[in-house]
Amino acid sequence: MRTKLPILLALVLMAIAAGYWLRLLDSLRWNSSPSTVPPPAPRADIPPISNGGTPGGTVGVPASGTGGVERGAPRPTPHAGYPPGGPTPNAPDREPPALTPAKPQMLVDNAVLAVENQRYISAEISEEGELFGRPMAGVGHYFEMRNGPIPMIHLDLTIRVDSVSTSLMQVCNGTTFWTYRKLPFAETLSKLDAVRAITALEQAAGRMPPGAVMSSPGLGGLGRLMRGLNARFDFTSVQGDVEEGMPVWKLTGVWKAEVLARLLPDQKDAVAKGRSYDTSRLSARLPDGVVIFLRQHDYFPLRIDYCRGASKSAPRCLLSLKFKDVSFNGPIESSQFLFTPGSLEYSDRTDEFVRSLGVTP
Repeated sequence: MRTKLPILLALVLMAIAAGYWLRLLDSLRWNSSPSTVPPPAPRADIPPISNGGTPGGTVGVPASGTGGVERGAPRPTPHAGYPPGGPTPNAPDREPPALTPAKPQMLVDNAVLAVENQRYISAEISEEGELFGRPMAGVGHYFEMRNGPIPMIHLDLTIRVDSVSTSLMQVCNGTTFWTYRKLPFAETLSKLDAVRAITALEQAAGRMPPGAVMSSPGLGGLGRLMRGLNARFDFTSVQGDVEEGMPVWKLTGVWKAEVLARLLPDQKDAVAKGRSYDTSRLSARLPDGVVIFLRQHDYFPLRIDYCRGASKSAPRCLLSLKFKDVSFNGPIESSQFLFTPGSLEYSDRTDEFVRSLGVTP
């Protein structure tokens, strides 16, 4: 019995730590911030949910549509390396022609549009990282539908650290954002008013306190994630690579100077004046760079790595987020975007979240 106590204690501590890690993973996944990329034009061709959102129903597809992307929908702006006609987001996965990469920033701009111009996104999602020196891995599913100003999303993940299993579910119906976490010995449930939360994020842009840089929840879906990366990192390196058997552009970015100055307040003068500074003094839970792998034929992000030593030949990956079996075809069951708390108690964190951004509730 004595030999089992340290093991049980370790598992309990690991479960508690995993709960903290899940919150950190949320922030790394959905680092929300505005971007210089203009939002896509309003889509008049997108009708409301055909069945009024009845559980188990199906989201309607416009009569003129051809699946995930309708005819006449805006497309990402192709760079000069593409042949006339540009890339096609729903093109089959095939070997593309040899391309000359555009400037890294242009590729990231196109990646933002490539995601936001999709009405439907469904994919398998996986994560790999580390927790206190122990490997962590998670698998699950991601669904997104753009049917209004705020995308509907569904994310579910099962995460394991050694023998400890935890799970996370985030669901947004366009107005309410639910976050459910299950640990071995507890369950938590919270919600946000999605409209108020995103409005506060917009108001806090450019003056978000350092402690909140990586604490934004999964609001706005994959498009907002890409906008956050675009707004907070400078991408200066691009090279061809292969991911999941497909040609990709591998983009490397580092924190923008104004963000880094807030993360390293004792070195902000050196950062502002372009002098040498020490990124190893960043919080151990924060990356110093990010690496994005974009499919060459449509710019969709297949993989996002948050790294320490991102500019080195062998960076240490804090978290790797991967998408597989990506589909833009609909419809998606509307029940994916509905969440019923049942008898489980929940907390409304909207005011707390707004105040954390320095905005008056």
